[in-house]
Amino acid sequence: RKIPSKIANWIIRNTTKVYLNDYGCTLRVYKAEIAQNMGLYGELHRFIPVLAKQQGAKMTEMDVKHHPRIHGTSKYGLSRTFKVMADLILMLF
Repeated sequence: RKIPSKIANWIIRNTTKVYLNDYGCTLRVYKAEIAQNMGLYGELHRFIPVLAKQQGAKMTEMDVKHHPRIHGTSKYGLSRTFKVMADLILMLF
């Protein structure tokens, strides 16, 4: 699951010019006016930083502590990478 995630992050970073390390981390803080005007639909939650940047938001990253998974298994794999790329194409156009 790490390799498909790295591939997806690299592609998103280089096609959107929004340079973050991990687009899958959902721990984020936004100003209310940015968050309320994003126009999210479908599964565009992966691209919240890109949508925020399009509205002029400035962003920075902070280290967070990631704990190992205790229960269940990851649902992220190569097939999910293709879905992310399809969503990216949809969002860009």
